[in-house]
Amino acid sequence: MSPARGQVVNRPYQVLAELKDHCGGYRYLADCAPRGVWAVRGVYFFFDHGESPRAGTGHPRVVRVGTHALTFASCKRRLKAVARVT
Repeated sequence: MSPARGQVVNRPYQVLAELKDHCGGYRYLADCAPRGVWAVRGVYFFFDHGESPRAGTGHPRVVRVGTHALTFASCKRRLKAVARVT
């Protein structure tokens, strides 16, 4: 991988690390309650701590990216569905 490509590939992981630090760490799906405090709209990322860290970053690999549902009911259904898959 060329140095320029490596920088492009690693930049999203650097941004996610900054966001994680800003938010006080990862939130784990198993610890999240459906009626907990959730953003109305946003993007979520799932990481797999069981996989090797992204080369050169030390961060777990992103395995899923999605968006929040528009209503609480659809968000709750989506979280239940994701919990069954992960």
